[in-house]
Amino acid sequence: MESGTSGGFNAEAWLQEWLAAPLPAFGNRRPWDVLQEPGGLALVQSTLLKIQKGSFA
Repeated sequence: MESGTSGGFNAEAWLQEWLAAPLPAFGNRRPWDVLQEPGGLALVQSTLLKIQKGSFA
């Protein structure tokens, strides 16, 4: 709801795809892999907040 209307948007599918894709924000590592590292949860959370705010738009 915070990001606007969700019509036709599957948040679970988006998250699964995002977690599995190598991303420049993580040095071309997958978020799944970053989550396994010390401090990884905080880094992934911070990145998702930046995405929500449009920092990576």
